[in-house]
Amino acid sequence: MGERWRSLAAAGLLLGVAACANPRAEEAANARTALVGMSREQVLACAGVPARSAVSGEREFFIYESQSVSGYGGPSAGFGLGIGGWGGGRYGTGIGMGVPLGGGDVRRDTCQATFVMERGVVRELNYADPQGNSNLGQCQRIVGPCMDAMLSGGTVPPPPSRTP
Repeated sequence: MGERWRSLAAAGLLLGVAACANPRAEEAANARTALVGMSREQVLACAGVPARSAVSGEREFFIYESQSVSGYGGPSAGFGLGIGGWGGGRYGTGIGMGVPLGGGDVRRDTCQATFVMERGVVRELNYADPQGNSNLGQCQRIVGPCMDAMLSGGTVPPPPSRTP
């Protein structure tokens, strides 16, 4: 039993240290417990309509997705012209051209956040991307509005009433 607790404590410490490096990741990590107990209506109000949903027995799953793409440019060429002198009053001109070696890179950050509900209340919040990884910074884009709503008023406001 002691070995298991040490392993869990070490994993928690590593997660905590890694999350401290990125405030968005820290907020997403905190949301895993902070949003438990939120009602189905509150989730819809703060996170919006899920990309997908499913029902299995007593459980309902709201699946949200977030993706961002960033990168830097690929191959390019440059041209320059210079005029100058060096010692003894001599002047010269120069022309140059450069082509970078290597190309650009594209980074895709993805997150899939799944709210697991039982009887209309969040029981779990899980994160993953399509490859099974978790990018907590990207996950914050999904759960951030819910955390903001909770912090500003203690609870997420109910969705507007829909009267005909």
